[in-house]
Amino acid sequence: TVRRFKEEVNAFSSEINNVSSTISKQINEGLEEAVQKVKTFEKLKNECSELYEEIKKRKSELEQLVYSLEEQLSSTPKEIEIEKKNSDGSVSTETKPNPEYARIQKELKEAKAKLSKIKDLSWKVYNKKSELDRLTSQAYEYTSKIESQSKKVNSSFNELQSKANIAESSISRTCDAVEKYISVNLYK
Repeated sequence: TVRRFKEEVNAFSSEINNVSSTISKQINEGLEEAVQKVKTFEKLKNECSELYEEIKKRKSELEQLVYSLEEQLSSTPKEIEIEKKNSDGSVSTETKPNPEYARIQKELKEAKAKLSKIKDLSWKVYNKKSELDRLTSQAYEYTSKIESQSKKVNSSFNELQSKANIAESSISRTCDAVEKYISVNLYK
């Protein structure tokens, strides 16, 4: 019965070690997965920031183009006078729409449409960037909490394993002593 008790104690101690090792491994794997997700958020945040900067640059270029075209348009006459010789040899002037004015006006309209679209895109990307900033910050915070709790749990498991090993050793020595005592007294 002493030997069976010793075996049960050893099995219990071994089970504590196995369970604590398994749980610790799962916690560490979960923590590693969380860290990888944080890195993914960080990468997305950086890509979004780069995209936002590129959009801001393009928006600035379009704003400058619109301003330049507006300046050109304001200094270009809407109509031009064309002199032509009549069949009798006299010269007459005819007023026609200025094709240069029409070309600049068309370019300006297209540039304003592009600028409107890029402003809308800029706003959407900015909102996504802000959301990713917030999510990344939260992910770092949660990962930090998980890491802290993981360290506490692992420390508790290590302490439990240590105590189980000490108990196993003590019980083993006690059982050995009891068996020795019984065997000595039985064979006298």
